[in-house]
Amino acid sequence: MSRTAGARRLSLMLGAILLAAAVWSVASNRALLETAWQSLKHPPAGWTVALPAAILASFASTAAGLRWLTNRVTPIGSVGWSEMFQITLASSLGNLVPMQAGMVGRIAYLHRVHRIPVTVGVLLAVQSTLLTFAALAWMGVVMLLIRLGGLSWLAVPASVLVPGSLIWVGPASGWAFRAAFTSRLLDTLLSAVRTAAAFELVGVPISPLAALAFALAAQLANAVPMIGNGLGIREWVVALLAPTVAGLSTQEALAAELVHRAVEITLIVPGGLIASVPLARRFAQAARLRPTDGEPTTAL
Repeated sequence: MSRTAGARRLSLMLGAILLAAAVWSVASNRALLETAWQSLKHPPAGWTVALPAAILASFASTAAGLRWLTNRVTPIGSVGWSEMFQITLASSLGNLVPMQAGMVGRIAYLHRVHRIPVTVGVLLAVQSTLLTFAALAWMGVVMLLIRLGGLSWLAVPASVLVPGSLIWVGPASGWAFRAAFTSRLLDTLLSAVRTAAAFELVGVPISPLAALAFALAAQLANAVPMIGNGLGIREWVVALLAPTVAGLSTQEALAAELVHRAVEITLIVPGGLIASVPLARRFAQAARLRPTDGEPTTAL
Protein backbone atom coordinates (compact mmCIF):
# COMPACT_ATOMS: atom_id res chain seq x y z
CA MET A 1 0.00 0.00 0.00
CA SER A 2 1.41 3.43 -0.94
CA ARG A 3 1.76 6.17 1.63
CA THR A 4 -0.94 8.22 -0.11
CA ALA A 5 -3.40 5.34 -0.09
CA GLY A 6 -2.61 4.64 3.55
CA ALA A 7 -3.07 8.28 4.55
CA ARG A 8 -6.33 8.43 2.59
CA ARG A 9 -7.66 5.32 4.30
CA LEU A 10 -6.64 6.63 7.73
CA SER A 11 -8.27 10.01 7.04
CA LEU A 12 -11.47 8.35 5.86
CA MET A 13 -11.53 6.21 8.98
CA LEU A 14 -11.02 9.25 11.21
CA GLY A 15 -13.82 11.17 9.50
CA ALA A 16 -16.15 8.17 9.77
CA ILE A 17 -15.35 7.78 13.48
CA LEU A 18 -16.02 11.46 14.17
CA LEU A 19 -19.29 11.31 12.24
CA ALA A 20 -20.36 8.11 13.99
CA ALA A 21 -19.54 9.69 17.36
CA ALA A 22 -21.75 12.66 16.45
CA VAL A 23 -24.63 10.34 15.52
CA TRP A 24 -24.19 8.34 18.75
CA SER A 25 -24.11 11.51 20.86
CA VAL A 26 -27.39 12.76 19.42
CA ALA A 27 -29.04 9.33 19.51
CA SER A 28 -28.14 8.90 23.19
CA ASN A 29 -30.20 11.98 24.12
CA ARG A 30 -33.76 10.74 23.71
CA ALA A 31 -35.38 14.03 24.63
CA LEU A 32 -33.37 15.92 22.03
CA LEU A 33 -33.94 13.19 19.47
CA GLU A 34 -37.70 13.36 20.00
CA THR A 35 -37.73 17.17 19.77
CA ALA A 36 -35.63 17.18 16.62
CA TRP A 37 -37.73 14.43 15.03
CA GLN A 38 -40.98 16.26 15.74
CA SER A 39 -39.52 19.44 14.26
CA LEU A 40 -38.33 17.59 11.16
CA LYS A 41 -41.74 15.98 10.72
CA HIS A 42 -43.36 19.42 10.56
CA PRO A 43 -40.55 21.70 9.38
CA PRO A 44 -40.97 25.42 8.70
CA ALA A 45 -41.65 25.62 4.97
CA GLY A 46 -39.33 28.56 4.38
CA TRP A 47 -36.33 26.95 6.05
CA THR A 48 -37.03 23.64 4.32
CA VAL A 49 -36.53 25.37 0.99
CA ALA A 50 -33.75 27.67 2.23
CA LEU A 51 -31.33 24.88 3.16
CA PRO A 52 -31.07 23.07 -0.21
CA ALA A 53 -31.43 26.36 -2.09
CA ALA A 54 -28.53 27.91 -0.16
CA ILE A 55 -26.38 24.82 -0.75
CA LEU A 56 -26.98 24.98 -4.51
CA ALA A 57 -26.41 28.75 -4.50
CA SER A 58 -23.15 28.12 -2.67
CA PHE A 59 -22.03 25.77 -5.46
CA ALA A 60 -22.97 28.45 -8.00
CA SER A 61 -21.02 31.13 -6.12
CA THR A 62 -17.97 28.87 -5.86
CA ALA A 63 -18.21 28.04 -9.57
CA ALA A 64 -18.39 31.73 -10.48
CA GLY A 65 -15.27 32.54 -8.46
CA LEU A 66 -13.33 29.61 -9.90
CA ARG A 67 -14.40 30.52 -13.43
CA TRP A 68 -13.20 34.12 -13.07
CA LEU A 69 -9.83 32.96 -11.79
CA THR A 70 -9.50 30.19 -14.37
CA ASN A 71 -10.40 32.24 -17.42
CA ARG A 72 -7.46 34.55 -16.70
CA VAL A 73 -5.11 31.75 -17.71
CA THR A 74 -7.08 29.57 -20.14
CA PRO A 75 -5.00 29.38 -23.35
CA ILE A 76 -7.60 27.84 -25.70
CA GLY A 77 -10.89 29.50 -24.86
CA SER A 78 -12.83 30.37 -21.75
CA VAL A 79 -14.50 27.88 -19.45
CA GLY A 80 -18.28 28.28 -19.66
CA TRP A 81 -20.30 28.98 -16.52
CA SER A 82 -22.38 25.79 -16.83
CA GLU A 83 -19.19 23.79 -17.40
CA MET A 84 -17.58 25.22 -14.26
CA PHE A 85 -20.77 24.56 -12.30
CA GLN A 86 -20.55 20.92 -13.42
CA ILE A 87 -16.86 20.84 -12.43
CA THR A 88 -17.74 22.25 -9.01
CA LEU A 89 -20.43 19.63 -8.42
CA ALA A 90 -18.18 16.80 -9.56
CA SER A 91 -15.22 17.99 -7.51
CA SER A 92 -17.47 18.41 -4.44
CA LEU A 93 -18.40 14.76 -4.84
CA GLY A 94 -14.74 13.85 -5.21
CA ASN A 95 -13.83 15.88 -2.14
CA LEU A 96 -15.97 13.59 0.00
CA VAL A 97 -12.95 11.33 -0.38
CA PRO A 98 -9.97 12.40 1.78
CA MET A 99 -6.90 14.20 0.39
CA GLN A 100 -8.98 16.56 -1.82
CA ALA A 101 -9.54 14.04 -4.62
CA GLY A 102 -12.08 16.39 -6.20
CA MET A 103 -9.56 19.21 -6.46
CA VAL A 104 -7.05 16.83 -8.07
CA GLY A 105 -9.72 15.79 -10.58
CA ARG A 106 -10.50 19.42 -11.38
CA ILE A 107 -6.84 20.19 -12.06
CA ALA A 108 -6.55 17.10 -14.30
CA TYR A 109 -9.69 18.06 -16.22
CA LEU A 110 -8.58 21.65 -16.81
CA HIS A 111 -5.19 20.41 -17.95
CA ARG A 112 -6.56 17.91 -20.45
CA VAL A 113 -9.58 19.80 -21.78
CA HIS A 114 -8.42 23.42 -21.52
CA ARG A 115 -4.66 22.82 -21.66
CA ILE A 116 -3.95 24.62 -18.40
CA PRO A 117 -0.61 23.38 -17.04
CA VAL A 118 -0.86 21.32 -13.86
CA THR A 119 1.38 23.76 -12.02
CA VAL A 120 -0.96 26.61 -12.97
CA GLY A 121 -3.98 24.53 -11.93
CA VAL A 122 -2.41 23.99 -8.51
CA LEU A 123 -1.71 27.72 -8.23
CA LEU A 124 -5.35 28.48 -9.10
CA ALA A 125 -6.45 26.15 -6.28
CA VAL A 126 -4.09 27.93 -3.89
CA GLN A 127 -5.41 31.33 -5.00
CA SER A 128 -8.99 30.19 -4.45
CA THR A 129 -8.12 28.91 -0.97
CA LEU A 130 -6.34 32.13 -0.05
CA LEU A 131 -9.35 34.16 -1.22
CA THR A 132 -11.54 31.98 1.00
CA PHE A 133 -9.33 32.71 4.00
CA ALA A 134 -9.37 36.41 3.10
CA ALA A 135 -13.19 36.35 2.99
CA LEU A 136 -13.32 34.63 6.39
CA ALA A 137 -10.95 37.23 7.81
CA TRP A 138 -13.09 40.03 6.33
CA MET A 139 -16.23 38.63 7.92
CA GLY A 140 -14.41 38.09 11.21
CA VAL A 141 -13.35 41.74 11.32
CA VAL A 142 -16.90 42.87 10.49
CA MET A 143 -18.27 40.72 13.32
CA LEU A 144 -15.71 42.21 15.70
CA LEU A 145 -16.71 45.73 14.67
CA ILE A 146 -20.37 44.84 15.22
CA ARG A 147 -19.53 43.56 18.68
CA LEU A 148 -17.48 46.62 19.62
CA GLY A 149 -19.75 49.18 18.00
CA GLY A 150 -23.14 47.66 18.84
CA LEU A 151 -24.15 47.59 15.19
CA SER A 152 -26.96 45.52 13.70
CA TRP A 153 -26.16 42.11 12.18
CA LEU A 154 -27.29 43.66 8.88
CA ALA A 155 -23.84 45.24 8.74
CA VAL A 156 -22.55 41.80 7.72
CA PRO A 157 -24.38 41.49 4.38
CA ALA A 158 -23.95 45.23 3.86
CA SER A 159 -20.18 44.81 4.12
CA VAL A 160 -20.21 42.71 0.95
CA LEU A 161 -21.29 45.81 -0.97
CA VAL A 162 -17.89 47.39 -0.36
CA PRO A 163 -15.74 44.92 -2.34
CA GLY A 164 -18.68 44.30 -4.66
CA SER A 165 -18.71 47.96 -5.66
CA LEU A 166 -14.97 47.81 -6.36
CA ILE A 167 -15.26 45.00 -8.91
CA TRP A 168 -15.43 47.47 -11.77
CA VAL A 169 -12.98 49.95 -10.24
CA GLY A 170 -9.23 49.75 -10.57
CA PRO A 171 -6.90 48.07 -13.07
CA ALA A 172 -8.45 45.53 -15.40
CA SER A 173 -5.77 43.00 -14.47
CA GLY A 174 -7.21 42.69 -10.96
CA TRP A 175 -10.85 42.39 -11.99
CA ALA A 176 -10.98 38.61 -11.69
CA PHE A 177 -9.51 38.64 -8.19
CA ARG A 178 -11.93 41.31 -6.97
CA ALA A 179 -14.89 39.41 -8.44
CA ALA A 180 -13.69 36.07 -7.05
CA PHE A 181 -13.19 37.62 -3.60
CA THR A 182 -16.75 38.96 -3.66
CA SER A 183 -18.02 35.50 -4.62
CA ARG A 184 -16.22 34.04 -1.59
CA LEU A 185 -17.89 36.63 0.65
CA LEU A 186 -21.27 35.67 -0.79
CA ASP A 187 -20.45 32.01 -0.20
CA THR A 188 -19.75 32.78 3.47
CA LEU A 189 -23.14 34.48 3.78
CA LEU A 190 -24.79 31.50 2.11
CA SER A 191 -23.01 29.20 4.55
CA ALA A 192 -24.56 31.21 7.39
CA VAL A 193 -28.02 30.80 5.81
CA ARG A 194 -27.41 27.05 5.53
CA THR A 195 -26.39 26.87 9.19
CA ALA A 196 -29.37 28.91 10.38
CA ALA A 197 -31.74 26.73 8.34
CA ALA A 198 -30.30 23.51 9.77
CA PHE A 199 -30.74 24.75 13.35
CA GLU A 200 -34.29 25.89 12.60
CA LEU A 201 -35.15 22.49 11.16
CA VAL A 202 -34.23 20.69 14.39
CA GLY A 203 -36.14 23.20 16.51
CA VAL A 204 -33.25 25.19 17.98
CA PRO A 205 -33.19 28.62 16.28
CA ILE A 206 -30.05 30.74 16.53
CA SER A 207 -29.27 34.40 15.96
CA PRO A 208 -27.89 35.64 12.63
CA LEU A 209 -24.52 36.45 14.20
CA ALA A 210 -24.31 32.98 15.75
CA ALA A 211 -25.10 31.48 12.34
CA LEU A 212 -22.29 33.50 10.79
CA ALA A 213 -19.85 32.51 13.55
CA PHE A 214 -20.69 28.85 12.98
CA ALA A 215 -20.35 29.35 9.22
CA LEU A 216 -16.85 30.79 9.61
CA ALA A 217 -15.83 27.86 11.80
CA ALA A 218 -17.41 25.36 9.38
CA GLN A 219 -15.57 26.80 6.38
CA LEU A 220 -12.27 26.57 8.23
CA ALA A 221 -13.07 22.93 9.04
CA ASN A 222 -13.89 22.28 5.38
CA ALA A 223 -10.42 23.50 4.48
CA VAL A 224 -8.70 20.68 6.40
CA PRO A 225 -6.93 18.87 3.53
CA MET A 226 -6.74 15.37 5.00
CA ILE A 227 -10.50 14.98 5.62
CA GLY A 228 -12.87 15.36 2.68
CA ASN A 229 -15.23 18.34 3.10
CA GLY A 230 -14.39 18.44 6.81
CA LEU A 231 -16.39 15.23 7.32
CA GLY A 232 -16.92 14.83 11.05
CA ILE A 233 -14.64 17.75 11.86
CA ARG A 234 -17.18 20.39 10.83
CA GLU A 235 -19.87 18.83 12.99
CA TRP A 236 -17.69 18.76 16.11
CA VAL A 237 -16.17 22.20 15.61
CA VAL A 238 -19.63 23.77 15.47
CA ALA A 239 -20.82 21.63 18.37
CA LEU A 240 -17.91 22.61 20.62
CA LEU A 241 -18.50 26.30 19.87
CA ALA A 242 -22.28 26.09 20.44
CA PRO A 243 -22.33 26.57 24.25
CA THR A 244 -20.20 29.73 24.03
CA VAL A 245 -21.55 31.22 20.82
CA ALA A 246 -25.26 30.39 21.07
CA GLY A 247 -25.87 29.00 24.56
CA LEU A 248 -26.83 25.61 23.11
CA SER A 249 -25.66 22.15 24.06
CA THR A 250 -23.13 20.33 21.92
CA GLN A 251 -25.75 17.69 21.17
CA GLU A 252 -28.22 20.25 19.83
CA ALA A 253 -25.54 21.63 17.52
CA LEU A 254 -24.56 18.12 16.43
CA ALA A 255 -28.18 17.36 15.54
CA ALA A 256 -28.37 20.49 13.38
CA GLU A 257 -25.06 19.80 11.66
CA LEU A 258 -26.02 16.18 10.96
CA VAL A 259 -29.17 17.41 9.21
CA HIS A 260 -27.04 19.93 7.34
CA ARG A 261 -24.63 17.20 6.28
CA ALA A 262 -27.43 14.84 5.24
CA VAL A 263 -29.04 17.42 2.96
CA GLU A 264 -25.66 18.42 1.55
CA ILE A 265 -24.72 14.83 0.68
CA THR A 266 -28.19 14.22 -0.75
CA LEU A 267 -27.52 17.03 -3.23
CA ILE A 268 -23.82 16.40 -3.86
CA VAL A 269 -24.00 12.69 -4.69
CA PRO A 270 -26.61 12.73 -7.50
CA GLY A 271 -25.55 16.20 -8.64
CA GLY A 272 -21.90 15.18 -8.85
CA LEU A 273 -22.68 11.94 -10.66
CA ILE A 274 -24.89 13.69 -13.22
CA ALA A 275 -22.31 16.44 -13.76
CA SER A 276 -19.55 13.87 -14.22
CA VAL A 277 -21.15 12.42 -17.36
CA PRO A 278 -20.61 15.39 -19.74
CA LEU A 279 -17.26 16.15 -18.09
CA ALA A 280 -16.04 12.59 -18.72
CA ARG A 281 -17.22 12.87 -22.32
CA ARG A 282 -15.26 16.11 -22.87
CA PHE A 283 -12.21 14.63 -21.14
CA ALA A 284 -12.25 11.54 -23.35
CA GLN A 285 -12.72 13.63 -26.49
CA ALA A 286 -9.80 15.89 -25.54
CA ALA A 287 -7.64 12.84 -24.84
CA ARG A 288 -8.35 11.52 -28.35
CA LEU A 289 -7.65 14.86 -30.00
CA ARG A 290 -4.51 15.70 -28.01
CA PRO A 291 -3.06 12.45 -26.69
CA THR A 292 0.54 13.68 -26.40
CA ASP A 293 0.30 17.45 -26.27
CA GLY A 294 2.83 19.36 -24.24
CA GLU A 295 2.03 21.86 -21.55
CA PRO A 296 1.61 25.38 -22.89
CA THR A 297 3.11 28.20 -20.92
CA THR A 298 0.66 30.65 -19.42
CA ALA A 299 1.43 33.86 -17.59
CA LEU A 300 -0.42 34.50 -14.40
